[in-house]
Amino acid sequence: MPEWACNSNYNYYPSFAAALIFAIIFGITTFLHIYQAFAHKKMRLCWVAIMGATWEFASFVTRTLGSKNQQSAALAFVSQLLVLLAPMWVNAFDYMVMGRMIYFFVPEQKIFGIKGVKIAKIFVWLDILSFLTQVRLILPITPCLLSSWRLRHALAPIFCRK
Repeated sequence: MPEWACNSNYNYYPSFAAALIFAIIFGITTFLHIYQAFAHKKMRLCWVAIMGATWEFASFVTRTLGSKNQQSAALAFVSQLLVLLAPMWVNAFDYMVMGRMIYFFVPEQKIFGIKGVKIAKIFVWLDILSFLTQVRLILPITPCLLSSWRLRHALAPIFCRK
């Protein structure tokens, strides 16, 4: 169904093939992250990256289903919600890895007088605050309002962190 048709929940024509390809890619990536976390006994560190990959996978699975049922507001909403929030998990993982790199590779384990572990904690808590702010702004969005003022402001925390 084209984006201009009645009751279309997408502002574009969603491609079934593209959504399926990305769902498969994120499914494989998620499986490989889980495998590596168990193989290297780093589940306490890697669960955040696994969560991000899982949310991306779920987003593209729902987008794949939504491309065949474009009038389902639930599929469009869940897909959009997960694709917007999943990168925050990946960012949190990046901050945790940065803290570990400072701890292991910088002799004094500090940058600008702040310990690497503390830097990682600060960034992760700021990421959590950004996540909660974004969830609060995204939840009231219905698929027909996805291009509205609220969506632009819901994305603001992501751009501020970058």
